[in-house]
Amino acid sequence: VDIAGTYVIELQVTDDGGLTAPSETCPQPAARVVVDAEPDEDIHLQLVWDTPQDPDQTDFSGTDVDMHFTHPSAPDWFDRSLDCYFANPTPDWARGGPSDDPSLDIDDTNGAGPENINLDNPQDTGMLGGEYKVGIHYYRAEADAFGGTPWASDVTVRIYLGGVLASEVQRNMRTTDRFWEVAAITWTAADRRVIPINREFDRSPF
Repeated sequence: VDIAGTYVIELQVTDDGGLTAPSETCPQPAARVVVDAEPDEDIHLQLVWDTPQDPDQTDFSGTDVDMHFTHPSAPDWFDRSLDCYFANPTPDWARGGPSDDPSLDIDDTNGAGPENINLDNPQDTGMLGGEYKVGIHYYRAEADAFGGTPWASDVTVRIYLGGVLASEVQRNMRTTDRFWEVAAITWTAADRRVIPINREFDRSPF
């Protein structure tokens, strides 16, 4: 599976005679498997979005929403060394090798997502004097790169800390270049939590 969550898989069988089980004709318990997909990274960020006006959110055209994840020392969003996003998917933050650097592992550009960013071994934000931050950029509200009528999208962001869902928030974003500062993340030995920000800008702050 490509994103964390609970998945229910159920089996329905139809034979050559057209009989289906389970059904009223063949009553029996459904064969069902429940799979809990839990991230094993210290910080796991997940982005999905729904665009009701898009008739097919799985084809090659659609809206593009981007996730950003900044280092506590980042001066602002879109910093090419301290902001993890599509233009900088694997920045070198901790200078200790790739195991403690973030990575944008899925980047969707034409539909409903998902996107996810992962970070193992976060640095102590108390020592750095700031927090990690999560932001969302409505990169393109039109169906294709050549423009068109903007579509509104319902954006959902989930933040997992230590494999546990710590925050799930939603926002309706309506036009291209809107930017949503979602939350900050404090990470120390004694304090690991999500701090809501929930602030939206008319244009991306870069």
